[in-house]
Amino acid sequence: MRNSIINSNTLKNSGKGIYIYSSNYNNLTNVNAINNTDDGVMLQSSTYNILKNVQSINNSQETIYIKSGSDYNTIQDSTIRECSLDKTRACIAIEESAYNTIKNVHLINASNTLILFTASTGSAANHNSIVDSSLINASLRYIYFQRGSGLGTANFLNTTFLNTTYSSVTFDNDAIFQLLRQWYLEVYVNGSDGAAINGVTIDAYNSSGSLILSATTGTDGWITRQILTEYIYNGNS
Repeated sequence: MRNSIINSNTLKNSGKGIYIYSSNYNNLTNVNAINNTDDGVMLQSSTYNILKNVQSINNSQETIYIKSGSDYNTIQDSTIRECSLDKTRACIAIEESAYNTIKNVHLINASNTLILFTASTGSAANHNSIVDSSLINASLRYIYFQRGSGLGTANFLNTTFLNTTYSSVTFDNDAIFQLLRQWYLEVYVNGSDGAAINGVTIDAYNSSGSLILSATTGTDGWITRQILTEYIYNGNS
């Protein structure tokens, strides 16, 4: 399967819902996964797929499982709730895959973990991004970076959470991490008469006093939206 469009599917009271293996550039839209005992949607060795408007409730294992070499996929505009009911899994799992984007996705009420990143030793799950999303109420973990079996280390580099809310992150030992937490900055300038002011330069500095951005307002009084990094966590600081 390649360049396919799957629209308006309900996966209910079944095992695994949709399994895409070694298939690229597909679009899955308006997928409803309800009361399934296995994964709702699994991508394995598949790239450049888009999953949009996935609505899910009461699935025992992963609602979305991005597995083993599935890179450059996008999950967006979705709500997943009451998930990972068997208490050993996650609502969304990304295993040994890179450059995937989760955007405007809301994960609510996990019996175990809301988002799981996992990699066996000697492998990686790098450069994944979670954007404009919310993670609400996990019984065990909100975000879990899990090192697989074997000797050596697993890599989880450049994992970015942009404008995304969550309460905690759990890291396994013997892994290399780099987590970036970022937020949007929007600035508007107007005069005492309420009119927008064009051409105002806005400078921002970090806590050390270093300049981190400089932007100028346009005719509408706004600067171009900026991205600020709150912190970078590398496993030690």
